[in-house]
Amino acid sequence: MCSVLLVDTMDSRHRIAVSIIAALAYLSSAAHADPAELQRVNNLYERAVEKAIAPLKLTYEQELQRLLETYLKNDRLEDAVAVKTALEKSKGSAAQQTELPPAEKLKTLFVNKTWVTSTGITKYTFLGGGKGDVQTKIGVEPFTWEIDADSTVQVTIKDRVLQFTFKSETEGSHSSKDDPREFRELHVESN
Repeated sequence: MCSVLLVDTMDSRHRIAVSIIAALAYLSSAAHADPAELQRVNNLYERAVEKAIAPLKLTYEQELQRLLETYLKNDRLEDAVAVKTALEKSKGSAAQQTELPPAEKLKTLFVNKTWVTSTGITKYTFLGGGKGDVQTKIGVEPFTWEIDADSTVQVTIKDRVLQFTFKSETEGSHSSKDDPREFRELHVESN
């Protein structure tokens, strides 16, 4: 996973670098524009940089959080303190934090987690990139997921469509798109 994260990070860094270079070239050509136009271009540039960096920052903070949990679980308290310091530094003060786009914020609730129905029979594992799998008594099947405009997560398993909602990092539910009466409470699987 670390090598995949590194490749994704390298690709993302390359895209960010190209975006920054393009924005700087545009800014230099706009330097002779009137101040209001220059301010508009600067604002567009700053928003583009924030938007480009947000997914990288989120991934970094999620990895730090996992590392922190591992160190705490293994009683490596000095290491945990160092990771917590890095995590707090990454998050910065509340005034410095960049608000994540709603879809990215929603992903932090369910991606890279396994969600279990209240009966414990069915487990849904959500992975990045809109993929995942469902485990039942019968076996394991892959699924795809996407975030709808109304902040529900639509899961397609073969020809069946389920709609998931996530209340928190540990509570959620799903219903069938074809039969809304089919409703299941979910919780995060504990390791």
